[in-house]
Order: sequence, then C-alpha cells, then structure tokens
Amino acid sequence: MKKLILAAAVLAAAPAFADVLTFSGAMSGGPSGAGFGFGANSLTTGAAMVSVDTETSMLSYTYSWNGLTSNASAAGIQCCSTVNVPRGPLAVVFSDFVGGSATGSFSGMVDLTQASAYDSTFLADNGGTAAGAYSALMQGLGEHRGFGMVYSTFTNGQAAVRGLMVPEPSTYAMLALGLGLVALRRRQQKA
Repeated sequence: MKKLILAAAVLAAAPAFADVLTFSGAMSGGPSGAGFGFGANSLTTGAAMVSVDTETSMLSYTYSWNGLTSNASAAGIQCCSTVNVPRGPLAVVFSDFVGGSATGSFSGMVDLTQASAYDSTFLADNGGTAAGAYSALMQGLGEHRGFGMVYSTFTNGQAAVRGLMVPEPSTYAMLALGLGLVALRRRQQKA
C-alpha cells in the first residue's frame, strides 16, 4: 500500500517537473586560428540559457555578453554538428535579437512549432518540417551538441562568443525520474 501511495505521489508531482527543460552554458571567445576573428587571449565572455516548455514547444532564452570587439549583430543556437567549429550549422536564429553593443544582454521567446523558428538549412536537413527540426534540436541539446552563439559585425558571420549548453540539474533530475518510472512500470508488468 505504501508503495502505491509513493508511486501516486511521484506521478502527481511529475508534470510539475516535466514541463520545462533548461540548458545553460558559459560562453567565451575562440582560440587563435579557429576562425573567430581574435586571439586566444580574448576577454570576450558571456552566458546562455535556454528553456524549452515541452508542452507548448516554446523556447525562452537569455543571453549576455561582454567585451566583444564590435557590436553584437545576431544570436542563436548552433546544434547537432559532430565537429566543434565556429561556422557549424545553426538550428535556431533569434530573429527578434537586438544587440547593437559590445556588452549587453537580451531575452526572448521562439515558438518551435513554427518552421520559421529554424534556420532554413537546419530545417531542410531534418525533414523540412518543424516537428523534424524540433526533434533534432532536442536530441542534439540532450547529447551536449548545442552551443549558445552571439555574432558581432567584426567576425564576418562567425561566432564572436560561444559556449556549450548542458542540461541544468533539474533537467537531469526530471530525466532520471522519468527513467525510474519506466523501470518501475516494467517491473510491475513482469510481476
């Protein structure tokens, strides 16, 4: 009986934790020779945080940056490349991004159910649908293949500051809870 009550409590609490997956990372300037447009001792720094509401497929983001060599001009998420390169494929371009300064921050939201949320190449590479692009993006973020990117006018289309985004501890906890519930259910089915 106690196990049943505990399982019911966990299942009741799960939706409160399962709705939002959060990924974040520290960003920095790139090394000399990597095509970032400045040297290894760059003082460029930043932070990226994205959260995806899995029920509504809304992505919210907050980016901050400091010390760019010129004004920020664009931002987005690079995803799903197996090679760590500054010109890797973009997945999501923040079309409402307003930079315009060498130091700043910006927050916004993107509806991931819309094809216009994705870079056209990323969309085409993933079946040409928002659903295919969403699936690839979430898989890439979960596999630690997503990077927060801020571009500047100085870097000619290459990332001025970037950082690997990893799941927040609460996201890991939600994933562990989900796997635990699946294991519990399978165990009950065998009994």
